[in-house]
Amino acid sequence: MLKTGMKIFALIVCTTVYSNFTSSAFAASPPIPTFDTATVDGDPSEWNLAEDGSGDFFANMWRAGDSQKPNPSIDAKLYLRYDCKNEILYALVLGETGPVLELPDDNFIKLGNTTKLVDGNDDNNGTPPDFAWIGLSNGEAEGWEASASLAEGIYDNLNVHAQVYADDEAQTAAVDGRAIDLEVLCEPNAVELTSFTATAFEEEILLEWETATEIDNAGFNLYRAKRKGGLYTRINNELIEARGDSVSGANYSYLDILDRSGRYFYKLEDIDTNGNSTMHGPVKARVRVSD
Repeated sequence: MLKTGMKIFALIVCTTVYSNFTSSAFAASPPIPTFDTATVDGDPSEWNLAEDGSGDFFANMWRAGDSQKPNPSIDAKLYLRYDCKNEILYALVLGETGPVLELPDDNFIKLGNTTKLVDGNDDNNGTPPDFAWIGLSNGEAEGWEASASLAEGIYDNLNVHAQVYADDEAQTAAVDGRAIDLEVLCEPNAVELTSFTATAFEEEILLEWETATEIDNAGFNLYRAKRKGGLYTRINNELIEARGDSVSGANYSYLDILDRSGRYFYKLEDIDTNGNSTMHGPVKARVRVSD
């Protein structure tokens, strides 16, 4: 993530396409996580842990919340999603150098040091504020998931904190400076996507998508991965040009020919005429390739 002084600046541009598709907006810098809803259930498998801008990674959590101290240590990782429709912030924290300790008061999300959004004392009932430990055993966990209500706006004091066990003692892990800038701007999506599907045939997978409207849309890219949260690689050589407009959308298809059997995951990216992009998916299909 890009650092400015002691803080990490992140611009979150969330779409208002409310469907079953994962959406995100990518800017030139800093990297922006994928945004959608999440399920706070203690199972982090739905999260994309990639740190190259294609995943949910948001910030490192430093020992004592200080990246400038001698021999700084990254003791945890923070992943974020934001649901613009319901104005809910979702967070995943995973221990990096040791387990996260079951200390409810010390595992939290706040605005500054006073406004608590969620902590380990909150129930896990599906309604924000919601909190769930991951792999909790004998007072130690891999990390935690949480959700909290957070209105659209600009924040300069997002404070995410955890207590971890590292170097034979309890350590504080927090975002740099114990506050990071967060700008949540929920803007209409240039493309209103009505469907995105993957259908397997022998040695190939047919990808189809349909739009209802397209505003200043330049075109599409398709990405493939072997795992839902894995590294996605673009499969089309050239941008698939847009055919829809602000009044009506269009139907698109792409045939992905494969040389190995297995299950594949796909994401669809639309790019507007200003270079901004939004990701949809993933969808999946299993294909059998003859020897």
